[in-house]
Amino acid sequence: MRAAGVAWCAGFGRLGGIGGPMLGSLLISAGIALDSIFYVLACIGVFGIALTLLVPMARSAANR
Repeated sequence: MRAAGVAWCAGFGRLGGIGGPMLGSLLISAGIALDSIFYVLACIGVFGIALTLLVPMARSAANR
């Protein structure tokens, strides 16, 4: 179970490693200002943090 979880994390990490530069280059080629690109990417990061913080809550609710 743990090995499968680590493999999934590694897989999604690779997707982020590929998708992040692609998204950044698309935003730059669209002519968007660099500070706006930062805010877009920061919002995606905050969304990821919020999803990560919801995992323990979902597990505790499932155990009840």
